[in-house]
Formats: sequence, structure tokens, C-alpha cells
Amino acid sequence: MCSPCIKHPFKHDKRTITIHEAIRKVCEYIGISVSDLQSKNRKQYLVDGRRMIAGILYCDNSFRLTKSEIGRFLGGRDHTTVMHLLRTLQTICEAYPDYKEKYRDRK
Repeated sequence: MCSPCIKHPFKHDKRTITIHEAIRKVCEYIGISVSDLQSKNRKQYLVDGRRMIAGILYCDNSFRLTKSEIGRFLGGRDHTTVMHLLRTLQTICEAYPDYKEKYRDRK
């Protein structure tokens, strides 16, 4: 499942990046605030952001997070919500190969 179609918006350098830094950088990249991302709001652009972050955190081997842990970082969401985000991300990436461009063009 984990061949991410979304390019990391941050580069790994010599030091390790924390999960909070990764979330903050992704939020900056896609133009939303961390507090909005972690809110209960279900606006489409926020759900898209959560989907992108869940995919990056789950597929990046340096984080080694479970779905429950990712859910906690996304505002206390359940692991089944993260499962749904990842399934939806995979479906979108298969159906729309240019999906990753959506966020590059957003800024």
C-alpha cells in the first residue's frame, strides 16, 4: 500500500525531524494552520490536508507510527479514521496520477 504518490514537502537532512515539525512543515506547504488541521472541522481542504499528512507519516519509515498514534497527532482521531484516510489516498492516487500536483499548485 505504501508507495506514496505525494512527494514530501520537506527534505530530510542530517538531523532527524520530529513529528511535530513534520506536521508543521506540511501545514505550511499546503497553506493551513496546525490548529485547523487538528480541529473537528470537516471542510474538504482540511480533510485533504489530513489525508496528505496521514499518508506521509504512515509511509515514512523514519517515524514508525501506528494508525492510532497518527490519529492522536491529527486531533485525537480514531485509528479507523486514519485507515479511511489512507484507503482514500490510495484510491485517489490510483485514479488521478497527477494528484500530488494539486498541492504544489495550491500555493
